Amino acid sequence: MLDNALTAGVPLGPFAGKPITVHSATSKNAKFHATRSCSMLRTREVVTAEVPLNAETIGRMCAQCDRWSGWARPGTGLGIFLRALGGIGLLYQLRTYTEPDQDEDWTDDEVRAAAALLRSVPETDPEDEEPDEEDAQAREDAEHLRGRVRATWRGAAKSLHLAEAALSMYDWLGEWAEPTLAAKRQYLEALRTQAALFVPESGLLEAAAVGSLEKPELPSGEPAFAALGDGTEVAKALDSLWSDWQHRASGSCDPADERWRVVYGITGRLRSNRKGYDQLCSAVEELVASWEGRARAAVEDAGVERTRQVTVRLSEAAEDSSAGYKRGFLADLDEWSTGVLITYLTDADWGRRTLTLNVPLLVADRLLTSSSPFIECGLRSPDRAEPRKRAVRLTPGVFDDTPVFDRLPLHTDHLRALNAAPVGGDEPCLVFSPGAGTEVLPLSTLAARVAAGWNGTVIARASDLPERASSDRGSRRSALGPPTANASGRPRSTTRTTRVSARTSATPTVLA
Repeated sequence: MLDNALTAGVPLGPFAGKPITVHSATSKNAKFHATRSCSMLRTREVVTAEVPLNAETIGRMCAQCDRWSGWARPGTGLGIFLRALGGIGLLYQLRTYTEPDQDEDWTDDEVRAAAALLRSVPETDPEDEEPDEEDAQAREDAEHLRGRVRATWRGAAKSLHLAEAALSMYDWLGEWAEPTLAAKRQYLEALRTQAALFVPESGLLEAAAVGSLEKPELPSGEPAFAALGDGTEVAKALDSLWSDWQHRASGSCDPADERWRVVYGITGRLRSNRKGYDQLCSAVEELVASWEGRARAAVEDAGVERTRQVTVRLSEAAEDSSAGYKRGFLADLDEWSTGVLITYLTDADWGRRTLTLNVPLLVADRLLTSSSPFIECGLRSPDRAEPRKRAVRLTPGVFDDTPVFDRLPLHTDHLRALNAAPVGGDEPCLVFSPGAGTEVLPLSTLAARVAAGWNGTVIARASDLPERASSDRGSRRSALGPPTANASGRPRSTTRTTRVSARTSATPTVLA
């Protein structure tokens, strides 16, 4: 793994000088540790102190703690900032996908040759039904290279997205990170150009047309399909064949590549020595080929000269705790959607997952009527650039240890930043808003209110209360829970809760 530890050269902005708690040996220049249990802290006499976060402190930080532990509570603004930098966060993303690495041992010429081979007709010996082994191996290698190029492009795009998304919350890092971002964008564009060589535009257009075709009249009465059973069984099999073909072909960069899979799906269930088997295979293949012909005719009727600008918004990468990595974003797109992005991309705001495509009308119609859960599409006027909404900065005063009267209003972007914080649960929060005053709200309710335009601040969360002898999470939840009724039916006094909240200087974490 690349070294992604915090260094003195990283601008800290408004977090510079903020106090952090460290543990160290008694010697003057001893390393600072985030926890007393660090295996590198080999002494019985441990000193615990608060030190300012600055270049000198960073220079004395234990590398192991810097990699695996946090220097501030996860729910504070400083904790979120440091977490956004470390791990596989911003510092790691800025050190990856800036140029080809050792695993990417292909050249532009090799990519062009592989793409040309995959578009050519396979070589066959007229006297031998078996394919040429050397040609087959070359095509397998070309397909493998195509997959590597596309996977690398996808990884580079995701890395740029994560880097730009983090920087949007901490704009003081922009000038410092811009040279690296420029290198990442340049490398991503080089990968996109290579990946586009493997995508046949004619295939994209035909696949777009496939999705718009109406179901034809199926020839269930033809004798060639009798091997499938009686009339009812034949009609059901051909209806399934149409649905399977339309689904596969519309999601492919080349619908013709799906023909053999679709044909095998209906003929593979029968024995090859069955009477009428050969006639059935020929009839099914001819039927699928006729549907492909309809798609090509639709492309010719639509033309490719006229284009339209379409704005595509990708789904956000989501944490998959079971696998330990983030899914979503580009990983869940089908082959056709991926090919469209690679081929027609003209502008991109990867941080906000918003891409601009200049596509033929046939592709535009397909995108705008798509029900894909992974992308949202809309028209974009070529004469007017859409304004880019500036993200709200995450600075001290939102979740950090500041006096209550200095708290800043909570925003949706603040909640989004907390998704990476290792704090979970629908804990109650003590919040204040001009319209409703002081309330105790679960995190889920608070997130919904903020999304609906709620304007207020967070005072405290259950996890901000001082630790007690028992670390039971439920006991801390009850301290900020709603008032309970006593024996007389009247609400119990909330004086103690209010006093604890006022005494607590930490700001609670809110998880969207």
